[in-house]
Amino acid sequence: MDDAFNWFESELEIETEDFNTERRPKTTFSMIYDFICIRANQLFPIFFIARVVWWVFGLSDTEMLGVRITTFLTSLSVSFGSLVVINVAMKTTTYILLNLSKDSDFEPFLGLYRLYSTMIWCVVNVYWLDFIKCAILYNYKVYKNIFIAGLITLIAYTISGILMIYFDRYFLTKTLNDKLREVEKTERLLSVMKSFRYEIYSSDSIGTPQCSCTDIFCLGDIDVFEEGGSNRRGLEEIDSKVSYLSVSHPELHSVPDAKTLARDVFYKASSDGDTLSFDDFSSIFPSTQVAINAYIYFDNGEDKKITKKTFHDTIIQFYMERVNLEKSIYRAEDFVNVVSNIFNIIILIILFLIYLVIFGIPLKELLALALSSALALNFIASGMAGDLYNNFMMLLSHQFDIGDEVIVDGVEYKVYEFGLTSTSLIGENGGKIKFLNSDMWKKTLVNMTRAPEKILVFKFQLNPNIDNRTFFHFKNRIYNFVQHKKFDFYDTFSLHSNSEGCTGLDFLNCVLVLKCKTFKNKAKKFTLRVEMTNWLRNTIEDMNIGI
Repeated sequence: MDDAFNWFESELEIETEDFNTERRPKTTFSMIYDFICIRANQLFPIFFIARVVWWVFGLSDTEMLGVRITTFLTSLSVSFGSLVVINVAMKTTTYILLNLSKDSDFEPFLGLYRLYSTMIWCVVNVYWLDFIKCAILYNYKVYKNIFIAGLITLIAYTISGILMIYFDRYFLTKTLNDKLREVEKTERLLSVMKSFRYEIYSSDSIGTPQCSCTDIFCLGDIDVFEEGGSNRRGLEEIDSKVSYLSVSHPELHSVPDAKTLARDVFYKASSDGDTLSFDDFSSIFPSTQVAINAYIYFDNGEDKKITKKTFHDTIIQFYMERVNLEKSIYRAEDFVNVVSNIFNIIILIILFLIYLVIFGIPLKELLALALSSALALNFIASGMAGDLYNNFMMLLSHQFDIGDEVIVDGVEYKVYEFGLTSTSLIGENGGKIKFLNSDMWKKTLVNMTRAPEKILVFKFQLNPNIDNRTFFHFKNRIYNFVQHKKFDFYDTFSLHSNSEGCTGLDFLNCVLVLKCKTFKNKAKKFTLRVEMTNWLRNTIEDMNIGI
């Protein structure tokens, strides 16, 4: 069957998709700011030239809107000109810091350069109004209040932006750090395979993380990614960046890319062209220890050889894990955006009250109206509050990611989609079922993919007449077995009573817990269970210690 294996066709086709990195659109404030700056670049020369012409030719200094025309032209020239200068200076500073700074934690704060520019511009205009106070005495207070209100607004939203950056970073790191670590390990493995395909073992390969092959499975320094190259980074990079979470560029960009890599590496490493022995597999890596760590990802049989299908499906699975990570990041960012919008609305309500104070508008009647409206709104929305809270807590706790295997109320599912209001799961029969997140919060949920220990549990009964020597000999045979299965199990295991309540004398209720290396899918776990069950039954029968 291997001889007729087609690398570009498989039953996994329905579950795979091409890698598509979306870009975050500009915010409304960013688009308005950029539009105003473009118009300022166009209008500043016009008003400046007009002011010079008025001064050179001594034209009549008539009034317009209660302000002398020379003061009007000068003010517009200063306002637009200062915006142009501040914008250029801030963009230049941001560009320099973006390309010089090696601290990725500093980068998100550079994305607020528009807010910084606008704040400085408001301060400049407030001082300019004080400078020309006598010329615009009639409208001075109104103009100054407008700029003060704008300055307070910008300060409030700058603080809000900084707080949301910290929240974004904390939430994504807290919820996706473990998944990121696993994906980084498989991505580095793919990087080494790509280097093996072209026989390139250097750290300056394009698109590959700069770490040695021996660091593929290290748990630290996962945030150290590509730093080489002389390509300059533009401001559009921080404008369109989807996430503040540091994620390296993907090694594979499509399903055909994954299949091609699997085919090329397999045929280059295989000695017989049909399977990969451990020696063949080790030739991909410069270190045997690294090869051992990588070998546990592949579903090898009892002969410890990897077939074409196994190698093909595992590489595609590596690719899908990266795609699912991107989906999880987008969903987490959507949740952060919802929190940010709610926070900004609260700030806007507070700012509205501040505006009323600044412009001298009485608050008593308005507060009375707001209080009565709040009571009515509370009566209407009281029934929704519980569901909204449950939905929010489900998103905030982030109990699973796309692709995780979960158990919901005792039924096994695979996570297909995880949105802001609902979650779609795939059942054992292949059907899709959708739950509201508020309902999911009320259910008993077990995430098998995120389980801190990947274990297999076996329950059996032993003869109560077994002596200590025979029991220790039985444990020693189990230890030798798991030592032989070093690619599947750790050599530490637990053999104990089923529970403290098992106190009968007719038989011994035993539980054997084996720790698996890495996460095993259902098929692999079942294969290991079949093998271990058969071995346990034969061993118990051979030692004559069963019931």
